[in-house]
Amino acid sequence: MMTQTTLQRIQLWLDGPYDEKTKQTIRDLQATHPEALSDAFFKDLSFGTGGLRAKMGVGTNRLNLYTIRLATQGLANYLNKQPLEKRRVFIGYDVRSNSDAFALEAARVLAGNQIEALLTDDICPTPLVSFGCRHFQCQAAIMITASHNPPEYNGYKVYWQDGGQIVAPHDQGIIEEVRKIQNPSQVLIASENSPLIQRIDSSLDEAYLTELASHRLYEALPSINIIYTPLHGTGIRILPNALKTWGFSCALVDQQKTPDGQFPHAKTPNPEEPKALELGAQMLIEQQADLLLGTDPVADRVGAAVVHEGAPGFLTGNQIACLCLD
Repeated sequence: MMTQTTLQRIQLWLDGPYDEKTKQTIRDLQATHPEALSDAFFKDLSFGTGGLRAKMGVGTNRLNLYTIRLATQGLANYLNKQPLEKRRVFIGYDVRSNSDAFALEAARVLAGNQIEALLTDDICPTPLVSFGCRHFQCQAAIMITASHNPPEYNGYKVYWQDGGQIVAPHDQGIIEEVRKIQNPSQVLIASENSPLIQRIDSSLDEAYLTELASHRLYEALPSINIIYTPLHGTGIRILPNALKTWGFSCALVDQQKTPDGQFPHAKTPNPEEPKALELGAQMLIEQQADLLLGTDPVADRVGAAVVHEGAPGFLTGNQIACLCLD
């Protein structure tokens, strides 16, 4: 049975300034799946230090255009209270359903609050978002992603001007501002054609790769055969070219190289789980390659394997860290 608070939230959406498709979805759920409707409205999404992460759909407990707007308005209010000479936010998004639409909606809210929004024009790995934030001297960044969660999820992460995820005191400041935004009337939205929204093209990749090349530690690098899988994610945009920058080439796992938010050949797209790397491990053995690399859908998590006694040997995060320090 739905609580009175849940019923009130539902009625507010049915009576409020929400689009008709959303309202019809609510009415359909009322008639056919009341339990699902209750779960979608029984609480408000909680904005934490990691931002938002939830299933997509209608409701206060789901990620949708309206909850994206509320979160972004809170962020905008916090930025506008800071003693900054300029206010600029970089926005990236992953391969999931609605990620591009959510990113554009965040840009519209920022522009509505007189904050410049730099919106990537294609899927973007998290490291490139962090780099873009610093490269364009932004005060914050937003990444629309649910990382390696199942396809029905999406998320909203906030980064500060150093390119890292928000920490004290900004984390609590942003959280407090987001909690103050309770209804659509508090949200300011600009047109998607606003001059404050700037599309960022692949020229950012060139700047990233140039910076990457400057961090080369060894003049002579061994020639090794690498197998790479982006697990249907954003890594395909940058990692093959990054390896090329360092003098390596790689063969791609064909079934997993195409960006696809449904992850058809990687049901659990976490490269730290051997199951996600099965197809790549098979190529590793068949081609007698030296190294298998896999990244999660936003390329900020990596898994690796090598051939050991004729079978794939999967490296743990600790083992990879030790090798990087060697």
